[in-house]
Amino acid sequence: MEQPTQSERGAGLSLPASAEAQGPPPGLQPEHESDLGSAVDKVPAGAPQSVVGDCHSKFSDDAHSYIRECIRNADQKAAFFFAALTTILAFLNAQSVPTRWLKDVRLWSFVDALGFISMVGLAAGAAILLAVVFPRLKGSLRGLLFFNAVAEYDNSSEYANDVLGRVGDDLVRTKLQHCYELSRICSAKYRTLRIGFWVGSTGAAAALLFLLLAKSGSA
Repeated sequence: MEQPTQSERGAGLSLPASAEAQGPPPGLQPEHESDLGSAVDKVPAGAPQSVVGDCHSKFSDDAHSYIRECIRNADQKAAFFFAALTTILAFLNAQSVPTRWLKDVRLWSFVDALGFISMVGLAAGAAILLAVVFPRLKGSLRGLLFFNAVAEYDNSSEYANDVLGRVGDDLVRTKLQHCYELSRICSAKYRTLRIGFWVGSTGAAAALLFLLLAKSGSA
């Protein structure tokens, strides 16, 4: 009697696969695929670009405001120191200090030299500080922000049309470029402010020493 082969035995023992093992019920997979497709369609395609654009715009606004505030602080400090130096200079002039050194240099005493140094230092410091506040106007070209550049347009309609014809990125780029220009002006202001402060401080210190020595000498 012939024995059944292994393949025949396996074939005889195989069971039909259940519906769950074969896959999801009919209609379930298409439904999930349609939901996934609709969810992807609902994501706005321009969201990342919009967020990046908003970040650039906010950064340009903050940078522009910060640099303008630094320029305003430099002008205020220069005006304060200018007023202080000119006040001391006017006081020395009222005390007839120039008469101490308006003579032959060979006749100067140490106190006379201090009077000269103090008045020259105060006057030079005040002049340098005045240069901080003085506007720095260069050759103007047509532009959207700098007032001298805006004035290069033929009329207001031309300027308005040029602004309205720009896209958001162009306007942000223009503002960032203006931030760079303002930063150069701000850097020059603070550099001049430091020079004027030290020159004026030297004159003020010489004036204080002059007053002390002149008072003790007159006594």
